[in-house]
Amino acid sequence: HTSDSLMLEVVKYYEHHGEPRQLMEAYYYLASVYRDLNFTAQALEYFNKALNIPDKDCNLYKARAANQIGHIYMYQDIYKEALPYFEKTYQYAKLIPDTTLMVYALRDEGRSYQAQEKTQEAIRSLNSAAVIANQSKNRQLQNQIFAELSISYENAHDYLRAKQTEDKCGLFKQDEDYSA
Repeated sequence: HTSDSLMLEVVKYYEHHGEPRQLMEAYYYLASVYRDLNFTAQALEYFNKALNIPDKDCNLYKARAANQIGHIYMYQDIYKEALPYFEKTYQYAKLIPDTTLMVYALRDEGRSYQAQEKTQEAIRSLNSAAVIANQSKNRQLQNQIFAELSISYENAHDYLRAKQTEDKCGLFKQDEDYSA
């Protein structure tokens, strides 16, 4: 993106016409433009506007907006501020339901705890993510979560669990495609 001008026009239109969902999407996309332009304050403002539109049928955009806010805080090393947004992401993802988004929200929550050196909380979040990832049978998701969980166990100096968890990644290897 080089400018916010087109999305500002879209937002202006939906602030006076259309449905709340359309305005929420417009706010979300304008916030994404600001994020991409590294205009953090404006991105936070419009992600929050999207998050605060009262529409119970737009949980996907609310989950995404909350997740983006959490990541903006994480990138600024404001880990404690990120946590409630990852929890909101998880809650909205449960309502959809979107298993992958739930796993990533818990993973991000675990990362935030780990960055704050709250290793046991990180392990709890990542274990919750692992349970959901296992239920999803998504091998890539399982591998990602077990790799992260292994690191948290290592940070907790629980080397046996770290190794056992790391070994689980081998159980979820992607099938090789030799048809090239």
